[in-house]
Amino acid sequence: MDGSITVGKAKTAGGVYIETYGFVAWITTSVALVCYLVLAYVPDAAWRALHLESIAKQLLPDKYWALAVPSWLCVSFFFILIYYHGIVLSHVEPMHSWRTYTDEHRNESHSPNSASTLAVVDPSNVDDPVPALEDVPLTEACRILYHNKN
Repeated sequence: MDGSITVGKAKTAGGVYIETYGFVAWITTSVALVCYLVLAYVPDAAWRALHLESIAKQLLPDKYWALAVPSWLCVSFFFILIYYHGIVLSHVEPMHSWRTYTDEHRNESHSPNSASTLAVVDPSNVDDPVPALEDVPLTEACRILYHNKN
């Protein structure tokens, strides 16, 4: 054995390569995009000229949905962002809550290059450019995030 490590391709539990799923998803979205563009941009006169009007009326949705569904999805996306932000803010504990207290096992840094002072460290001038793991006090985190001067 020469000591080299060979990395195989990732497989699922069924033995299918992961890349296969990505390729199938790429093809599926490409076909869906083409179908959407045909539905949205081919006029009804073209369906009549190809004598496919009866099939088009039976199988294809109204052109209204070519604009309604993407609009609905965009509005829903922004609503979900605002909704999730509201949920996160509703679960934030107040500063005087007993759940925000710390104990003697915290690792609070008091160095001038800690994250709580917002100092920019030049890695070439420091012996260890990666700072140690530390706990940032809640008051400092709120001051940094919300620019609170208190």
